[in-house]
Amino acid sequence: MANERTFLSWIRTAMTLVTFSIGFLQIYRLDMKSNNKVIDETTGEEYDIGDKANKVYQSLAKPISTLCIVLGILGCIFGLIRYFQVQFLLIRNYFPATRLFIIILIIINLAMLILLILLDIKLTI
Repeated sequence: MANERTFLSWIRTAMTLVTFSIGFLQIYRLDMKSNNKVIDETTGEEYDIGDKANKVYQSLAKPISTLCIVLGILGCIFGLIRYFQVQFLLIRNYFPATRLFIIILIIINLAMLILLILLDIKLTI
């Protein structure tokens, strides 16, 4: 039964990543307009402060959401392969542990989180 629970956990994680993907697309589609007008010294144009950040956010929304969808699909595939592999090995009284894919998934998610935080800090300054 633990093998089935683990498989369902992989599916739940994959669905969470796909949900994050949809969330990134929806959040970054929101208008980030500001009431503060600024005049560009080089061109003399007047623009909103939020325009620059809005363009960067919109350009990042699709790659980040695509990455989340790819990670979700890979999580489903890995969970399925892992389920049958563990089922086969349990019959032979061998109890394998998963480490590599989990570490890779954590590193990718942390890198994505750090990137988003740094971009948010850079654009608000």
